[in-house]
Amino acid sequence: EELDRAEALLAGKLPRPLGSYLYPPSAFDDAQRTANEQALADATVAQPAIAAASLAMLRVLRRLGLKADFAAGHSFGEYVALTSAEAIDSASLYNIALRRGELIAAAAAKGQGGMVAVAAAPSVAKQLLAGLMDAWIANENSPQQTVVAGTDAALTTLVERCQQQKLRAARLPVSCGFHSPLVADAATALGEVLAAQNWSTPRQTVFANTTGQAYTGSSSEIVEQLTKHLSSPVRFQDEIEALYAAGARTFVEVGPHNVLTGLIGNILGDRPHVALATDMRGRSGLVQLAHTIGQLLVHGVD
Repeated sequence: EELDRAEALLAGKLPRPLGSYLYPPSAFDDAQRTANEQALADATVAQPAIAAASLAMLRVLRRLGLKADFAAGHSFGEYVALTSAEAIDSASLYNIALRRGELIAAAAAKGQGGMVAVAAAPSVAKQLLAGLMDAWIANENSPQQTVVAGTDAALTTLVERCQQQKLRAARLPVSCGFHSPLVADAATALGEVLAAQNWSTPRQTVFANTTGQAYTGSSSEIVEQLTKHLSSPVRFQDEIEALYAAGARTFVEVGPHNVLTGLIGNILGDRPHVALATDMRGRSGLVQLAHTIGQLLVHGVD
């Protein structure tokens, strides 16, 4: 129902219907499979697709009676978290997603850098950036992973420094350097889009990427923080620590894949917690959903 609704709201705004990107005809060779993946990965499609898939899974979980005490996200996921808390409606989310994707695509067309994932804590990554003027910490993901955004030249130097320190570093398949000054112009333009939406006080506590702390609740604060969001670091590690301090012990990743579930495990380590994903590469979606529900039941979640 949610995917159909998203497709209807986005009709005529994408080159073809959203469902044809999410569920393309079967690929019978590697070339077609790659073409399908690239079409979905295009920023103008990927942002609305993530929104639709995440809201659809959220609706499934709510139909099953799962209720969250808090909401949080990583990068674009923060918008979905705010939608889940009814700070905006889903139609506004799809409008934002579409425009955010267009602005990202425009930034990418200008060749505005890229991103590198470094297998190290943010404090170590900051040391590696010493003297580099055109590279910035973009994602403080966990004690074992930091993502850096920068120009191609700066990222090449960073990878060389990582190799010298025997640290794993890999270029990410992204079109520009998100969450850094490289996309400041796009962030300013996005702020105008955000200000035009109808925002409400969230009905549940939502935690923010830019501060790592909970929003205080005012709609003006939400717009102000989200305007900075695209060009500011994602402080995901601080966000999870703040959630844990607030009493969160069961974490459910709602949306495509299970990257955040792994990061939560790295952040919280041996401390008592349960982190579960509703989707996982290489496993049927229905099977993974059944696994997640079973684990929640075993851990006493109603």
